[in-house]
Amino acid sequence: MTFEITDIALSDIEEITDFISKKNKKAAIDLLRTFYKTFKTLEQNPKIGNTRYDLTDKSVMFFVIKKKYLAVYNLKNNKLTILRVLSTYRDIISLL
Repeated sequence: MTFEITDIALSDIEEITDFISKKNKKAAIDLLRTFYKTFKTLEQNPKIGNTRYDLTDKSVMFFVIKKKYLAVYNLKNNKLTILRVLSTYRDIISLL
């Protein structure tokens, strides 16, 4: 299986890490590493995420990263696609 990250998910990651790096560059780098480590874990175990019909009726799964972020992804044709990486402090419904 392979995984890919959409442009909007890359923008999400950049926005999150840019915000954190203003106060703590090391924390931003560590979080970036955690994101990519999580994506590799999802690639190997794509069904560990959860569906959230309270948030969307789209065919996507969610995985919590460090209690503050959600990886939103889908699995099609043996490819995992990271669709969004969102802060749990944001209005998730409006961003999906």
